[in-house]
Amino acid sequence: MSDKPRIGYIGVGLMGHGAARNILERGRHPLTIMGHRNRAPVDDLVGRGAIEAATPAAVAAASDVVFLCLPSAVEVEATVYGVDGLLDAVRPGMVLVDSTTSDPTTTLKVGADLAARGAAMVDAALGRSPKEAEAGTLSTYVGGEPETIARVRPILETFADTIVVCGGPAAGVTCKLVNNSISVGMCAVIAEGFA
Repeated sequence: MSDKPRIGYIGVGLMGHGAARNILERGRHPLTIMGHRNRAPVDDLVGRGAIEAATPAAVAAASDVVFLCLPSAVEVEATVYGVDGLLDAVRPGMVLVDSTTSDPTTTLKVGADLAARGAAMVDAALGRSPKEAEAGTLSTYVGGEPETIARVRPILETFADTIVVCGGPAAGVTCKLVNNSISVGMCAVIAEGFA
């Protein structure tokens, strides 16, 4: 596995656990994860060969590519900019892949701060459900520079069978938000129709 990029994964919850497990087992990448209060997915991944780190900076220090799969932009900013945050350990050539359904403004800000340190970012918001995450059949809406997307695409393919490249930085998360708006809008229309 030494010729494979070292992967870090922060946010191994409902969606992240399956994605991380497939990166580890299908992709055979060395994997470092950050633990959290729900120990079951963390312990499962450690049992499969992942290494647990205590802070985002420690995950970044051990990784060539770091994935985030967090609840919102608030947690993304705390993970990147907080105490022992990811930005503390960023180095040239590293890539951050944010799978969070986040705020495009946050994505652009984090991407610019990474670029200032010689690192890169891809936004790759996830679609479908935890069932597909475990099966390795998620969809992902991807934004970023073409060469960086090409670099991480083989990793994305370990857990996603539908990879939609949407454009430049923040295009992936923007498309995911548009998709969510359409879905919620359709539900509202159907509900009104039944009413």
